[in-house]
Amino acid sequence: MPRGMVCDGCNNYLARKIEKPLLETHWFRHARSRQGIESKRGHVPPMSGLVPAARLPANVWLDGERLSIGGLNERDNAILLREILAGRASSVYIPIIDEIDERLMSRFLAKVAIEMLAYR
Repeated sequence: MPRGMVCDGCNNYLARKIEKPLLETHWFRHARSRQGIESKRGHVPPMSGLVPAARLPANVWLDGERLSIGGLNERDNAILLREILAGRASSVYIPIIDEIDERLMSRFLAKVAIEMLAYR
C-alpha cells in the first residue's frame, strides 16, 4: 500500500499483533528459511531442529547445499561444537511442519482484505 493509507498507530498495531505472530510460527519460519526470504533486517529465520547426539534443540539454516546449525544460546553452541568435533553429532532432525495456525492465518487474511478495501 502507498505510504499514508494507514496511520502509523494502526500500521504498528497490525505489524505487532497480526503479522509478527503469524510470521513467527514454525510453519512460516520453516517456509521462509527454505525459500531464503529475509526479514526486514535482512536475516533469514532459522528452522527448528534437533541434534540427537547432543540431545539439544538447534537453529538450522539451509543455504543452497550447505547446512548450518547453531544452539539456542552460547552454552548450547559450545556443547554442539564439542559433539561435532568429537564425531558424535553427525545428524540433525528437522521436523516436518504441515499445520498452520488457522486463527492467525484468518486474522492475517482479514488484515489484507481490509488493506485492499482501504486502497481501493
